[in-house]
Amino acid sequence: RDPTPGRKPQAQAKAPAKAPPVEYVTLVRNATNKDDEEVALRVSSDMTFAQVHTALAVKLQRMDVVRCGRLVYAGSGESEGLWLDFGEDEEFGRNRKEVHLLGVDLPPKAISLSITHAIEQGGPTVLLEAWTNWRFSAVKDALATQLGRDDI
Repeated sequence: RDPTPGRKPQAQAKAPAKAPPVEYVTLVRNATNKDDEEVALRVSSDMTFAQVHTALAVKLQRMDVVRCGRLVYAGSGESEGLWLDFGEDEEFGRNRKEVHLLGVDLPPKAISLSITHAIEQGGPTVLLEAWTNWRFSAVKDALATQLGRDDI
């Protein structure tokens, strides 16, 4: 009953209906190492960042992603140059094309190297499959193995 006589009760405003969740693929990239592979991850728009974090760990079969990794975004304004954490309970959203991971490495990228002799001009070119996380010594060892030589 309306406590004010002669006044009609007002209809209660309904909260807008929430759109149904959508599934899509987002890219997870390493925040600081551009050489790491990006990982395509299927998410639902109603997932929280904690759920996305766990889904990434499961996909990579690496629980260190949850223990040590952080899902972050690049700060702006006073926070420019900093990586800031998303809230664990924050909803991932409907159209986030990418998210960055900090604290653990993602798988490295496969690359092809074209190697020619530094002194012998016109010599053969050797194509070598390598990974972006290899040090020079690993490239040298792979080249020696491919050529069947141990004097490289």
